[in-house]
Amino acid sequence: MKLTVLMTFAMLAASTTTTTAAQQHARSVHARTAADSSQVERQRTASLKSFRGVAAKLNTTPEALQYAFETARAANPKLSRGNFIAANVLADNLGARHPNITTQAILSGLQSGKGVGQTLQSLGLSASEAKQARRVADHDTKVANKLVRDTDKRARQDRREASRGTTFSAGSLKPAGPSLGRATSFVVLGGSTVTNTGATAITGDLGVSSPGVSVTGFPPGTMARGAQHVGDPAANQAQADAQSAYAVLAGKPCTTPLTGQDLGGKTLAPGVYCFTSSAQLTGRLVLDGRGKGDNGVWVFQIASTLTTATNSSVVMSKGGRAGNVFWQVGSGATLGTGTAFAGNILAYSSITMKTASNLSGRALAREAVTMDSNSIQAPKK
Repeated sequence: MKLTVLMTFAMLAASTTTTTAAQQHARSVHARTAADSSQVERQRTASLKSFRGVAAKLNTTPEALQYAFETARAANPKLSRGNFIAANVLADNLGARHPNITTQAILSGLQSGKGVGQTLQSLGLSASEAKQARRVADHDTKVANKLVRDTDKRARQDRREASRGTTFSAGSLKPAGPSLGRATSFVVLGGSTVTNTGATAITGDLGVSSPGVSVTGFPPGTMARGAQHVGDPAANQAQADAQSAYAVLAGKPCTTPLTGQDLGGKTLAPGVYCFTSSAQLTGRLVLDGRGKGDNGVWVFQIASTLTTATNSSVVMSKGGRAGNVFWQVGSGATLGTGTAFAGNILAYSSITMKTASNLSGRALAREAVTMDSNSIQAPKK
């Protein structure tokens, strides 16, 4: 009997030891699996973050680019992230003029063992054109990434201010305008071309930053108290400063959503007004400074286009100043015929001023600026 009991205890002990070892092993496997899963998630987050800038430029999402990259990597394991991004940006930049230059065509060339330049040449560009196109694509990618970083930085600053009790409310005088840096002296600035038709008169500097090389229409356009800058250090610095200001504007907390509302017929106090899509001005918009002078700042955050109807106007009232008005436009801005507009327009793509539209402010575009018999003068601040 005693022997049987002892054997039973021994078997139970052995069973318990085995069970404990199995549980420890299971916990170890679970911990490794969780760690691996966490590592994969961190890598995925970092990967998506690396696509944010170029995704904004291409009007897509980081998730879509990540999926496309993984698909392309399955076909070409040697494909680098940099070349994948370059293929997309090059196709976006060149596709309108060279329909055969697509992302897939470039990726196919890379898969066959060619470099990016060789692929572009096989698709019809000269060696010098291919080199310039790659330089432009690299520049565009850096700019897009910088905008994202600057926006993130500004958002972090705003969160810190909020945690210290700094708040913004509709009509508040709290928002401050960003520094335009070297762009302050420019009333017209493009990144690809600046084109004029007719008797446009501008007061201030006019220029186009690298890689843009073209300013046309002066004369018949005229300039007062300003100089032309074509791809020189002044224009390049002005463009960089304008893009930094754009990022600061985009990162400001919205105080008054206006999506779906026409700006015409409104009277707005200083504040941050936001549109999650396009913005339209039909008629008259009054910006009421409430007698605060330099303290009154208006910021308009527009996710896509800004368009004004014929003979629309922006009127400064009660001490409001055009130099304190900032229009951050996510794509292109178009001022309709006869529009009298006020403020600094910072457009992610282009600015078009139709016949006889006038601007008390600045037209600062990342791409083209097109004018037609306009009057543009630097605003008083």
